[in-house]
Amino acid sequence: MTASALKANQRRRWVLTCRKSCDWSLKLSVAATEPEHELAFGESGVTGSDSDMREATMRHDVQAELAAELEWDPKVDSGDITVAAHGGAVALRGSVGTVWHMRQAQNAARRVRGVTSVGNHLNVRTVNWGPGEDAEVQTAVLHALMLNATIPATIQADVVNGIVRLTGTATWQYEREEAEYVCGAVPGVLGIADEITLIPVPASKDIQQSIISAYRRNARLTMQVLSVDAPASGIVILSGTVPSWAEHEEALAAAWSAPGVTRVDDRILVIC
Repeated sequence: MTASALKANQRRRWVLTCRKSCDWSLKLSVAATEPEHELAFGESGVTGSDSDMREATMRHDVQAELAAELEWDPKVDSGDITVAAHGGAVALRGSVGTVWHMRQAQNAARRVRGVTSVGNHLNVRTVNWGPGEDAEVQTAVLHALMLNATIPATIQADVVNGIVRLTGTATWQYEREEAEYVCGAVPGVLGIADEITLIPVPASKDIQQSIISAYRRNARLTMQVLSVDAPASGIVILSGTVPSWAEHEEALAAAWSAPGVTRVDDRILVIC
């Protein structure tokens, strides 16, 4: 392959790096399109039996810690929740009282050291449903939205079979999230369909550089490597690794805070 062809097949992206001393640096990484070498099974020197034993121990530890955290958190309705773990990937199954409890259980699971992903398969306990119940729930939902000053009046809600459908417009992602959060706490809500359209304020400067600057300022972010790409107007792609879900959520929130952002493609991996 000629030098010009290789250059054409390369991709460039800005990468924000933070070492343990929190000495942030910004560099341009160049990665060729050729696939990187991956270790085949056994190349690490770990035998199959040792690997299986280590995985079984890790699964037991994560599962035990997860069960303890769910029981510890008073905001979690843990009585009917069962947990399973495969490495750092965990799954929550069972039933809870409200959609709000579903989210609290997921948040608690993400706090546990060693958890890299959470599959939330929880359901809200239901009763016999009908048009009368929908009308009562919708009244309660609309009242809750109206009383929350952070939720704009441009957001509407209707309820069918216990599912809240949110429509309308918002300026910021946190307004959409707050609307979901408030509706999830209303008794009788079984699920939420968020169809709110985001119409952000115009970006006053480069979105990519704004997010990178926000990462650099944030004392809660101690990740090793994050990259920020802005391939199209309003669209941001985040990738890289972080050591915990807390830093993952912090990085995501910082990206959504940039004026002009309409969609965040989250490709950040949690690697404990």
